[in-house]
Amino acid sequence: MLRFLTATLLFEPSITLATRASNFDVSRATAESYQCGDDCYDTLQVTNAADLDVVGADFDWDFYAVADNFSMSKPGDLLKIKPVDPTNLTTISGVSVYRIQYTSEDLNGTYVPVSGYIALPFSLPNNGEFPLVAYAHGTIGLYRGCAISNGPNLFDYNSWSLLSERGYAIVGTDYAGLGTYGTDHKYCAFPAHAKDLYHSVTAARHAFGSVLSTSWMAVGHSQGGGAVWKLAEDIETIANQTLCTSQDQTQQTEACRNEADNYLGTVALAPATKIWDTIQMTVAQLLSYSNFHSSSGASLLPVINLGIKRLYPAYNSTLLGGLMKAPYEASCGDGNEVHLKLYPKQDHSGVFTAAAPDWLQWMDDRFNGKATEGECVKQIKQAFDYKNVRAEPEVDLSTNSLN
Repeated sequence: MLRFLTATLLFEPSITLATRASNFDVSRATAESYQCGDDCYDTLQVTNAADLDVVGADFDWDFYAVADNFSMSKPGDLLKIKPVDPTNLTTISGVSVYRIQYTSEDLNGTYVPVSGYIALPFSLPNNGEFPLVAYAHGTIGLYRGCAISNGPNLFDYNSWSLLSERGYAIVGTDYAGLGTYGTDHKYCAFPAHAKDLYHSVTAARHAFGSVLSTSWMAVGHSQGGGAVWKLAEDIETIANQTLCTSQDQTQQTEACRNEADNYLGTVALAPATKIWDTIQMTVAQLLSYSNFHSSSGASLLPVINLGIKRLYPAYNSTLLGGLMKAPYEASCGDGNEVHLKLYPKQDHSGVFTAAAPDWLQWMDDRFNGKATEGECVKQIKQAFDYKNVRAEPEVDLSTNSLN
């Protein structure tokens, strides 16, 4: 979890902790063996409790075990589905939640099992179909215990619940390596995350296809914003490379293309795009080593924002909105239609709700068949009362902690 900056820098979990879902659940003796004294250990206890509030105190080992039918599966196949006991949820009221396990692809095309969830609104709309959204969450961690589908509120920080309240059905991927373990989680490897998103849509149709709209969209924030951005770039390639279950070649090609043809667009909120180019190169080099978990460099990833602060003293956000200009112009230059809206004073997560009236309406228009402008649009939104508008900072730089 990103909020545990101090604890992550202190020691690497011993091999005896390898099967635990929470990598901070350590004894005092183990902590002391890594020179983690009383203050350090107290920090671990506090942060571990907060961690478990998000990802769940009881990891569902049976469900997250790789499905027996995985070896015979293809990308998009639904391997497992399990209703989540509503008494264990702290989500908004009115949703029905199901954990899923499905097949996706890794960076090199290897098939991997991935877990996630489906959240359905209280009742069907009059047309009998929920509009379908593939949701990509922001950064939560690197290890299998960081599966948002195992958490009591599915890592909702006024994020996916905005979609549910609007009547959208959500299929949320954990990303490969979080939850079901078939590979290490490749943090910010957006081509892989894009595949996890794409194939989650097909898996959701296997589960509830009769009540899901044919058309679909993708929404993501932060790490997930980069994932849905990459999905928008790669969706044709992913569709053309995906193997389908039909034996007839004509039907197979048509089935493979359906998810791309029915894709209406993407909402990328505070996406990790060009601003992370240098960081991603470093991360990619680090994560290419099989033993990257034992590297002290991996523990420094959560404090990258503090390093940026040294270079940009005015920085007070996880994303520098002004630096979105480069990816925006590059994408538009490639012939894509991009709508860029900037919300002054709002921070990395706060923009989710501040911008909600705009991006939710934009999605409604797409599902209702309303045409877009057909060209790139850039707009700086003006606050009604800039001086008094609330804008809680993402990171309290005086304490190095997340709010």
